[in-house]
Amino acid sequence: MSIYTGAGVRLSGVSRWLAIFMAAGLMIGVLAGIWGWQQLDKPYQIAQQFQQFKSRFDIEVRVLLARYLASGDADLLQQAETQLVELSTVEQTWLTEQDNQTIQSAIALLQEKVLEVREAGKLAGNPQALLIQNERERDGEIGLLIDYAQNREAQGHPYQQSFTALLAELSRQLNDIGRLRQRYIELQTSEIQTALVSANNAFIDKLEQLNTLPKFGVYSEVNTEALIPQKPEELGQRGIDSLFSLSRRYEKELSNTLEFDQQLQQKRAALGGEISTFADKLDQFQLKIEDIKQSISQQVQWIMMGVVTIIILTILLFYFLQKRIIRFLIQLEHYFSQMIKGNFQQTLVSQLPFVESRSVEQSALQLQSYFAQLIDKLNQQSQNVLAASTDLQTASMQAVSVNQQQIAATEEVSAAVTELSYSFKE
Repeated sequence: MSIYTGAGVRLSGVSRWLAIFMAAGLMIGVLAGIWGWQQLDKPYQIAQQFQQFKSRFDIEVRVLLARYLASGDADLLQQAETQLVELSTVEQTWLTEQDNQTIQSAIALLQEKVLEVREAGKLAGNPQALLIQNERERDGEIGLLIDYAQNREAQGHPYQQSFTALLAELSRQLNDIGRLRQRYIELQTSEIQTALVSANNAFIDKLEQLNTLPKFGVYSEVNTEALIPQKPEELGQRGIDSLFSLSRRYEKELSNTLEFDQQLQQKRAALGGEISTFADKLDQFQLKIEDIKQSISQQVQWIMMGVVTIIILTILLFYFLQKRIIRFLIQLEHYFSQMIKGNFQQTLVSQLPFVESRSVEQSALQLQSYFAQLIDKLNQQSQNVLAASTDLQTASMQAVSVNQQQIAATEEVSAAVTELSYSFKE
């Protein structure tokens, strides 16, 4: 009996490779599951990291700047600037270099706006400081003129009372100017500004009246030992000239104060706009996190679907292979049962393209041929034995017949002898 040794695919090799594929698929599935879990957790880590960054901006920068814009407290601006410097060193590892550069550029622009506000604040300072200083200096000059009018040389002068009355009126007008200035700084309306300028012009007009009055001839002392001789100044005229200078400068200082304050307000508005712009950019990156989350989810989903597909295909291949092997075994069982019943004319065709199935098929067919030949030989031998047995039976019957004839002959001889013996006796 020969065994099939032709070329072909071996069932053991296919089974081994399928087992390897299934084991590899399961291993890849486990690794893909671990990777997928890490990837799905990544967006939450990114969101947490970015939320900390955004919360730090909202709480430690945006709130401080909002409080500064509401109060003008420079310390709050300094604190916000320090926080911006710290935020500029934070890098979002999940973003591209270009996106990180976008955030850094936005922070740098916000720092620039903060610096501009700081510089504008230094120029503006206290909006009332220059005006208050001007009013104080004028009040001081009025006080000196009152002392001048009460001087010993002024006593009994015909215009002393008029001079003193005009000084009292100037003092009252200066108080009115101070009240208008406070209201203007609080409300900053054009009507109050016009009233403030008109009150200052009225002060100048009243000062003109004072200047027309005769002076009391009280002069300042001079240093006679100085290298350059000095002329004595009439104290009343010097005070009035100083009041003229301060009064005419007041409108210019008001204009400068308004200009500096407008610049400060513009810079603050620009800072507020930049804060909103930066917050909007952070919101855009917040949306980008959602896009990253969806992208990672889709990647994990497709990879897991691919792994599951590979495993299912491998299981299906195992199933179909096992099904065809079982079908072949059933066919083989029927083949041998028929062979036992004496049917040696069967055909056996395997549908499996494997070396082992072909070998079993060839072996079964050769076994059937061998049993058929063996039974034919046994039939021939049994027929020969049967023929020999028949001949032997015939010979035996002949021998029995001969024996019977011999016995009969013997009996006849014995009878003859007996009769002969009786005859002799007689």
